[in-house]
Amino acid sequence: MTLRELPRCFACQSLHSGEGCSQTQRCLLGQTVCKTLISQGDTGSGPLTTYSGWCADACQPLAKKVETTLMTVTCCQTTLCNVPPWQGPQGPQGSGAGSPRGAARLATALLLSLLPGLLGAGS
Repeated sequence: MTLRELPRCFACQSLHSGEGCSQTQRCLLGQTVCKTLISQGDTGSGPLTTYSGWCADACQPLAKKVETTLMTVTCCQTTLCNVPPWQGPQGPQGSGAGSPRGAARLATALLLSLLPGLLGAGS
């Protein structure tokens, strides 16, 4: 894969629902995947959804529930394909969570944001 063929990925960590990700990165040689982690859970004071995205050399899709938190990891290989579920490709007002596609993306994003907690817990 040449530099020209490497994807650009959104690169933001622990964004809360509704926050836009404007930071992108060109993946390095060997990094051919844009990875997204969405975490959806209940904090006791209400629901919390977070998003993290980055370039990766490998990715295994995952959906896992730990107690009341759902974590989802998704993988894609095209430029800026790992957009936060509540943000359209052009910005925060793109495809909202109210649309069927946005709702699916939101669920995926929530699950992914839980992954760091699961990995840290040794799961």
